[in-house]
Amino acid sequence: MTLKGNDHGIILTQGGKFGGWALYMDNGKPAYTYNYFGLERYTITSPTKLTKENAEIKLDFVYDGNGTGNGD
Repeated sequence: MTLKGNDHGIILTQGGKFGGWALYMDNGKPAYTYNYFGLERYTITSPTKLTKENAEIKLDFVYDGNGTGNGD
């Protein structure tokens, strides 16, 4: 993606009425938010802004729990 400075906006999102997640730019920083059924929301934001004009952003989600959705 090409950066212009203090970028804002959605990169990728998935969800609906009962929850979801989004990968987005917030003031030049990559961020990820997970909405758990509208009951809880978790956000991770990079501590630093991206400075390269052309940047590659990668989201690598690794489930480390043993509850619902673990594939067993």
